Amino acid sequence: MTDPVQFAIPSAVTSVPMPDAGAENYGNIQNYLFGRSYQFVIGSGADALAYTDVKMTFEIEKTSESTSNKAKIELYNCNFPKNLKGLQIELRVGYGSDMIALFIGVAGAATHISRRRSGADIITSIELGDGEKSLYHSYTNKKWPKKTPILLVFNELLTALGVPVFVDPSAKILLSESLDSCFVVSGSVKAALDILARKMGLKWTICDGRASVWKDGSGFSTITAIKVDKFTGMIGMPSIGSAGDGVTTFTSLLNPKIKPGMYVKIESIDVNGVFTVQKATYSGDTHASKWQVTCECKPAKNYVVSE
Repeated sequence: MTDPVQFAIPSAVTSVPMPDAGAENYGNIQNYLFGRSYQFVIGSGADALAYTDVKMTFEIEKTSESTSNKAKIELYNCNFPKNLKGLQIELRVGYGSDMIALFIGVAGAATHISRRRSGADIITSIELGDGEKSLYHSYTNKKWPKKTPILLVFNELLTALGVPVFVDPSAKILLSESLDSCFVVSGSVKAALDILARKMGLKWTICDGRASVWKDGSGFSTITAIKVDKFTGMIGMPSIGSAGDGVTTFTSLLNPKIKPGMYVKIESIDVNGVFTVQKATYSGDTHASKWQVTCECKPAKNYVVSE
């Protein structure tokens, strides 16, 4: 059985800043197909336990909705702490020495951990969500009077979630108005944010332990679109949905910088343009060929990156 390495590691929130405008891709990402790197970390700070060089598979789904992102991670022949409740779970992936967080969650009551034997292997399966405590167990009782700036209301509700917050400039413009009537919240913070977001034309989600807010139909306006083409890892050809919903789907070699709310610039024979990622499904097997992300996206409206 493989034992983890104990070492000091920064907290997940500080180790995953919003990607900068220059973080377009890994260059010609297909050149790194055989230089894949990964790290599974339990806990944070000086007590963190890191698992590397072990067989691992994962399936992670992230969306632009205000629901918990889901992950299923399976590790082979590893020793684990008996009780993971309350501990941070982080999966980092990348190429070479360039790794960033692909998923960050905290083990809680909804986390499912099981073990099974397959031949000579003992497989530990961990299924958990991102931001579940903040999304489903954050409550407040507060009243905001008429003419209160909506940005102030939104910020106070986001703060009540107990996670770091990123409000895109595009969202701040829409939130510059004031309440036209009294706004009272007595209960779920998530429900209140959903009401305000719909009213103001916004999207919000918790991804990798941080709440993000941006304009619906657009993406993060401070980040340059990530190029997706045959030189940066595109697998096969993008497909355009037949249901008339405007959804385009593409698969690429795994790039953890592609997330819901991000702009991507697709260049292919049939599909070209800038799109906003709505959903991303990441799947990988450290000891097989699978190492990819499949995204559903829609055409970006008025794509402009803020300086």
